[in-house]
Amino acid sequence: MKNYLLVATVTSFSLGSLALAGCGESARDPASKGRAADGSSVGNGGDPVPPLPPPMRSTDNRGVDRSAASAPGDYVAAAASGDQFEIQSSRLVLERSRSDLVKGFARTMVEDHRTATERLKAVAQQVSLEAPRATMLPKHLKQLEELRSAGGNLDQLYLTQQRAAHAEAIDLHRGMSSAAGMPKPLGLFARDMLSRVEGHARMLDGITLSPAAI
Repeated sequence: MKNYLLVATVTSFSLGSLALAGCGESARDPASKGRAADGSSVGNGGDPVPPLPPPMRSTDNRGVDRSAASAPGDYVAAAASGDQFEIQSSRLVLERSRSDLVKGFARTMVEDHRTATERLKAVAQQVSLEAPRATMLPKHLKQLEELRSAGGNLDQLYLTQQRAAHAEAIDLHRGMSSAAGMPKPLGLFARDMLSRVEGHARMLDGITLSPAAI
């Protein structure tokens, strides 16, 4: 009988000591659970877990970061390419289109984006950036070539391209207008262009080609 009491007492004491030790560890450093000695994460088997890779960043077809933190020079290059695409594609449509509605929109694009190009040059010079060149990104060059080869589908393809181009331009100018740490003149230019491009998008929404014109 005494032997049974002794075993029970020893067992009770051992379990209590283990519980107190566990509580003491949690109280000292709750964040230490699942951590190795060097602070890295530890899996269930005790092996270190490698850190997660950095998130993927969105880039354009030149590999340029298209996040809001893109460099001012990248914004100027993208905006200039968009202006050139609008001008050249709209001039092509003015020569070949059969729709007065489409031609009216194309005239507005040529005039507005010619003005935008001149303003962008002045702003770039104001903030000591390289003046935008009269060149286009590969994406815009490809779209222009597709338009040249459109044939009887010219008007419909032009409107489709314009809707996509204006959606991209809205994202581009909105990103610059709200980006932190950008030169103030560029931010003001972007806000003004955002308003103008949104107006162009509304004009596009009002253009519907009749079946005979498609």
